[in-house]
Amino acid sequence: TREEGLQGTGLGGSPETGALRLKALEQELGLDGIQVEFNGGGKVEAAHEKEAVRLLCQEVKPAF
Repeated sequence: TREEGLQGTGLGGSPETGALRLKALEQELGLDGIQVEFNGGGKVEAAHEKEAVRLLCQEVKPAF
């Protein structure tokens, strides 16, 4: 479920929260890259998916 994913290696919330989570995973696991699925199950509207990509690229990635 989404909730289970967020407890493990999933991301959600604000760009700041995502960046902090990635930094924690980097330290904990030696993370040096990520694989992203923005619309698992095809339930997200295209505009929301596009905004998630923009936020990841413009706000999360630079902080990570």
